[in-house]
Amino acid sequence: ALERAVKSDSSYSDAWAWLSSLYLDEDRLNYNPRPSPLDRALDAAQRAVALDPTSQVAHTVLAIVHFHRQELDAFLPEAERALALNPNHTLSLASLGTRFHQAGDERGIALVKKAMKLDPFLPTFYNITIAADHFVRGEYEEALAATRRVSIPGFFLTQVFLAASYAELGRQGDAQAAVEELLRLRPDYSIDKHIEWERQNNIPEDGSRPVVEALRKAGLPEGTEA
Repeated sequence: ALERAVKSDSSYSDAWAWLSSLYLDEDRLNYNPRPSPLDRALDAAQRAVALDPTSQVAHTVLAIVHFHRQELDAFLPEAERALALNPNHTLSLASLGTRFHQAGDERGIALVKKAMKLDPFLPTFYNITIAADHFVRGEYEEALAATRRVSIPGFFLTQVFLAASYAELGRQGDAQAAVEELLRLRPDYSIDKHIEWERQNNIPEDGSRPVVEALRKAGLPEGTEA
């Protein structure tokens, strides 16, 4: 539908922005993958910004595309521009704040918490960002509580942080149950797969190591056997 929209009206900035977001999901979520999704996502986002330089949606999407292309030097100014255009847009606050946090920028958590305060109906998966922040601080009960606030059936990261939090709390039975559910959702998931997910999301080693070690304690397999 979005491809038809931009074909019908090539000057429609928002349509280019949301088309870029869907192209990005081909790469980061493996939705309907086709060739060169990150290149198509970048081209569409750049078109959106060129058509409407004042569009927060366009700048937000372009920032996120740069993030997932591992182009952090380009991500930062685009994210700052998007936030400056509307500092109270909750989805931009939460999505950009999550990526600031993943990249090790302490501003990220404050942005996500601001979004949650402004919009109590924000998608619950942003609680994973809160859980991750508590986890790396060694606040495992708080990490567990935040993870439990995610109400999305089948969301694999919920099981990742349940397993890691339970393992660090010494609740091995619960940790193993979370690993079993994770492997039911994603049979090929492993320590190697999780490390690759963290690399793709620009998570620095000091943020990724504690989660990886906890997943080992929980019993997640190291990798796919040859």
